[in-house]
Amino acid sequence: MDFELSKRDYSIILLVVVVLVGLDVVLYMTIHNKKIVSSIAKNDYNVYNSSYITADKQASIYLSNYYNLIHIDVEKAYAKFEKDSMKQLYTIEEFKSYVSKMDLSSTKVTKLNYYKKGKYTYYSIIDGNNNRVTFKSNGVMNYTVDFR
Repeated sequence: MDFELSKRDYSIILLVVVVLVGLDVVLYMTIHNKKIVSSIAKNDYNVYNSSYITADKQASIYLSNYYNLIHIDVEKAYAKFEKDSMKQLYTIEEFKSYVSKMDLSSTKVTKLNYYKKGKYTYYSIIDGNNNRVTFKSNGVMNYTVDFR
């Protein structure tokens, strides 16, 4: 049995193989990407932020994050205090009492003073309810808090 393929037959076979491999890659990528995306539940902490954030926007993010933390877990909020200064002024119980009297409903930054000193950026904020909060930051969402 003599079996010969012409150039046209080789071209058709090659075209079919390329199409099948291409479809396989597209199918794999579609399934793979859907598994990754569907496994991440969206919430306030994993939203996409632009790579360029103004100081006003960053201050607003810190303020909103910290006020949410007070509502969710006041002990974690207390742990964000600058260790030497605020923890000497307030015990955890005094802090709980203090924040229970604060109006934390507005995370609008009405006044902002920010500056860099060494590796830290300081954001001194007065919010929409006249609360004064200062954040000492040395990285994205890596900050300590001072209420003075």
